[in-house]
Amino acid sequence: LIERNIFHCSEGYRQWGAQYCFCSWIVAHQRRLNTLEKQMRASRIHLRVIALDAPVEVLVDRMLNRSDTRFSPTADNLNYLSGLRKRIRNLRHCDVLDTTGRHFTDVAREAATRIKTPDFWE
Repeated sequence: LIERNIFHCSEGYRQWGAQYCFCSWIVAHQRRLNTLEKQMRASRIHLRVIALDAPVEVLVDRMLNRSDTRFSPTADNLNYLSGLRKRIRNLRHCDVLDTTGRHFTDVAREAATRIKTPDFWE
């Protein structure tokens, strides 16, 4: 559903003349990313992905400092986060951006800088 919505949203903006459309979602499966990329390519929309990354310890610390207390660092959760991080780092056509120790505005600025670079789109 998310990938379908992203595709249709991107297609709509392209028809209105937009050159870029930025979306935020979580995807950690190459198959899902390939499906979205294939649909977009068929409509002449170029897909690029920037994955936000941080070590598991940093993710755990961030989650424990949230007001939502549903997360607890159990062995299963830590294994899941480790596996998720590994899958994200191995996605094809994905640019990884380390967020460790960085304020979200700095991360956003770096993402924007990468997007403005011609080789990001090749």
